[in-house]
Formats: sequence, C-alpha cells, structure tokens
Amino acid sequence: MGGVLSLLAGATYPQIKVIIAMSTPIDFTPRCLFWPLHFLCRFIPTIHPLRYVPLLSKKRQKQIEQTVQQSIGYHDIVPRSYTELYKMVNKTRAAVPTIRQPTLVVSSKKDRIVPFKNGPKLYDLLQCERKQSLWLENSQHAIIDGPERFLLYETAHNFIEQALKGS
Repeated sequence: MGGVLSLLAGATYPQIKVIIAMSTPIDFTPRCLFWPLHFLCRFIPTIHPLRYVPLLSKKRQKQIEQTVQQSIGYHDIVPRSYTELYKMVNKTRAAVPTIRQPTLVVSSKKDRIVPFKNGPKLYDLLQCERKQSLWLENSQHAIIDGPERFLLYETAHNFIEQALKGS
C-alpha cells in the first residue's frame, strides 16, 4: 500500500521531487471479488485465514505460512480494507499518467502478495520523462528486508541522487 500512497501523493503534490514505488499493486486481480467483499464487510469485520490452512494442499499451506511469517500485523484480514484498497488502487491507476516526477518502480518476481506483472504494468503507465525499473529475482513482498535489499538501497540512493541533480 505504501507504493500506492507514494504515487497518489506524487500525482497530488507536484512539489514532491522523487517517487519510489515498491511492490505496488496497480491492477487488482481478481476484480470479481470487490462486490462480494464489499457486501461481506458489513457482516464479518475480520477473517482469520490461518483457520482454513489445514483445508489446503501441503504446498499451499507452506506458502501461506511463509507469507504470514514475513508479514507484520497482517494475520487477520479485514474485508473492508480490501474494498478501500481496491478503490484507492483504481484512483491511483487513473492518476499515474499525470505524474511528472522522476519515478523508480521496484517489483519482485517472487512477491506472493502483489504479482510481479504489476511492476511492468505500472512502468508502462508512467509518462514521466525520467523513470527507472528494478526487477528483483529473489525477494518476497517485504523487499526492504529481502536478500536483495542492498541492491535496492543502492539503486534507490543513486536514483534519488541523480534525480535531485537534474532538478
């Protein structure tokens, strides 16, 4: 959600000098879940997904357990948050072509939360003069703590430095 917020802030406040969008959803899939979740949130405030893990295949159980271990504070799902995120992603996607600040887009091919295809899609939507992408191979969703974090830090530092020199 941080990447969505940084893009929305950049589109809203042109005085922001540089945007870095990491692990950013720009296409909410599947869209067919929006209305059922919107309806569901009126009756069920939270869902505890780990209750349902034993019903899944062993491979899928392991994937979910790894994802939960890597997450911070996301052990319960609040359906309303997904409907609000869906609306915010749509608003952001519409605003992306108006962004003029230098923008770095970072996505990981192993992200299980935001599919990798969102990174290239976001990059293509950007119409700013200076944009750069960093596609990570081995990180999960929390890329700032992942195995390629130092590459991310160096790339972000260099991008900011170059963008500020050019402004």
